[in-house]
Amino acid sequence: MRPPATPQSALRAPLNRLLGTEANVRILRALTRAEAPLSASELAATTQLGLAGTTKAVAGLIASGIIERIGTSSRSPVRVRSDHPLTTAIRELFGREREQFEHFVDRLRDAAAKLDPAPRAV
Repeated sequence: MRPPATPQSALRAPLNRLLGTEANVRILRALTRAEAPLSASELAATTQLGLAGTTKAVAGLIASGIIERIGTSSRSPVRVRSDHPLTTAIRELFGREREQFEHFVDRLRDAAAKLDPAPRAV
């Protein structure tokens, strides 16, 4: 997909940059679920992304201000900034996503339980 001819302002539409790539979304999802800051290697393992791509996405998310390093080293772990204006909305978004998936799986289990003979896998 080609980039748009006229990009939107990052001030007017900050979600374009924050949620613009799957790597960013995976990293934000992992960080909103984590109870403690995560290193780039932990994020790469959790998100199933390569370390180089994770490092690049983390740098972009830090630049956008939604996540922050804990410590001064470039290898320090990162976390979602609690004082960022979009943090609550992003946490809510991923929470709703998780609820929707769990609801879908519950409905699928219920439907499978009613089948006769019972399936070996669903």
